Amino acid sequence: LDLRELAAARDKKRDVAAPDDKQAKPKLSITAEARGNRIVVVAADGAETEALKLIQTLDMPVEAETRTYRMTHITPGRIDKLIRSLSETARIKDLYASTIDAESNVLIVTAPKDVHDQLEGLTRELDVPSGVETVTYQLRYVSPRRIDRLVRDLTDDPRAKGLYKSTIDEESGLLIVTGLPTTHERIGSLRDALDVVEADPQLSYVRFYKLTNTTAAQVMSTIRSLDVGEGGLETLALPERAATNPYAREERFSGANYPPPRLGEELPKPPPYVPSKEPTTQPAGLKGPVRSATVGDRTTKVIADANTNTIIVVGPPALQKIYKQLIDMLDKRRPQVMVEVTLVTLDTSDNFSLGVEVSRLDDLNDGDSMLNFSAFGLGTVDQTTGVISLTPGVGFNGVLISPGTFNMVIRALASSGRTQVLAAPRVLVNDNATATLASIAEAPFTSVNASDTVSTTSFAGYASAGTTLTVTPHISEGDHVQLQYSITLNSFTGQGAAGIPPPRQTNTLSSEVTIPDGYAVIVGGLNRKDLVDTVSKIPLLGDIPILKYLFSSVTDSSSQNTLFVFLRPLILRDDQFEDLKYLSARDLKLAQLPSNLPISMPLLVD
Repeated sequence: LDLRELAAARDKKRDVAAPDDKQAKPKLSITAEARGNRIVVVAADGAETEALKLIQTLDMPVEAETRTYRMTHITPGRIDKLIRSLSETARIKDLYASTIDAESNVLIVTAPKDVHDQLEGLTRELDVPSGVETVTYQLRYVSPRRIDRLVRDLTDDPRAKGLYKSTIDEESGLLIVTGLPTTHERIGSLRDALDVVEADPQLSYVRFYKLTNTTAAQVMSTIRSLDVGEGGLETLALPERAATNPYAREERFSGANYPPPRLGEELPKPPPYVPSKEPTTQPAGLKGPVRSATVGDRTTKVIADANTNTIIVVGPPALQKIYKQLIDMLDKRRPQVMVEVTLVTLDTSDNFSLGVEVSRLDDLNDGDSMLNFSAFGLGTVDQTTGVISLTPGVGFNGVLISPGTFNMVIRALASSGRTQVLAAPRVLVNDNATATLASIAEAPFTSVNASDTVSTTSFAGYASAGTTLTVTPHISEGDHVQLQYSITLNSFTGQGAAGIPPPRQTNTLSSEVTIPDGYAVIVGGLNRKDLVDTVSKIPLLGDIPILKYLFSSVTDSSSQNTLFVFLRPLILRDDQFEDLKYLSARDLKLAQLPSNLPISMPLLVD
């Protein structure tokens, strides 16, 4: 006997009437003592008989049996849940025990016989064929995922919703559905209404994107450089994978698109560096499918047609939207930048030279003579007479001849030079593109091949010198230009001789700066100053103040070279190229060339 059942019966039958006295209702009090599995009955005279009958009725032995039930069309868990809800008494619930083998669809139950009778009745009634069918639907214009979502939203019957199963093949547009006949009827009506050309031409599996502002090769180069990986672009087109959070951890991203880690997680490893390659004139990929992005068992192909400048995308409509956004973003007209570079070179030189040569011829006894003279390259001395012959040169030249005393030659020269060289190359370049301008002077030189018997002179090549400019502008917010530039200045500093190339000086300036639009700013410069003092003198005599100039040759030279580099970017944004036309018309006028406007000629009208 379960004491809890006895207590429940007591609550329903608190008062027990005596069989002979309908008016008297003696009190009956029953108390359960669970520890000893006993009850305590307190009753008036005549009521104990009813209490004993009640106890004997409830305190009956119950035998439990173990049986196995194999389900065919229903899950064992559903039957188990139903039978538990039908067991009202606590005694039956305590005696009921079940084990579910989901792999073999078997329910093992240990319970009284009446419970097994209920189980057999439920099994006969519920374990029947559900009437589901599996049908494959071929969709041409509408996305299978859209039909699947609509069917799930429109199905209200819990049984139909529980039996509904679907598989989607985006590549071939297949929707495989297992469900009730009513579900298939709904899918058929949706297909008839939506899978038509007029529904949405944007849902085609093949789309052509005509480019107007860029080339197919450039767009394909960008798409090819995308590391789509597993999940790739298709991950962004499938909101079912993360309906509430587009950056769910179940999705896979690559490169800079990877979301930041949570607290305590390790940072993702950066991808390996892959150097970019310049596109060739005829990319190899343009001969066929230049890009095939495979994700799982689905494939999207992107083809570039250079002849029509068109990008062809073959793939499901969901991915078509992603590629359309990408191509529309890439196919935009870029503003242009007119970069003016002003190179100013200032050369200043000052030279001074003073030289004095003296000679004296003295007669000695016995017909001997002694000749004394100083020589600094100004003239030649006659050893017989001691007279200095002056070699004429640039500057002041003076000769003092006194046979009785001494001969003297004086040469003095002072020179100064001022040179200004202005070079102002200009180049027009698209935003984020690279432009190169070169102005080169070439001087030929020869080579001599000598052997034991003969030597030959042949042409060896050219020595180059000039100006080379390379710029790459990047337009930023606020009409500022980030400019990457490299300037190389080469110049010959002398003349070549005997087949040797002339000496050359090279100045290189390379940097990255931010410049406001329309302003010329200095970005670099070079200042060089050379001082040379040369003194050739006679020892001791050349150190005497004032008199030292009679016994020496002095040359002083100084030179200063200054280079300034100015950059002036001018952003051209007008869609009709009016700003570029204005600049071109101004330069055409300065060059005295005809304008681009048509010339009107008078016509005779009869």
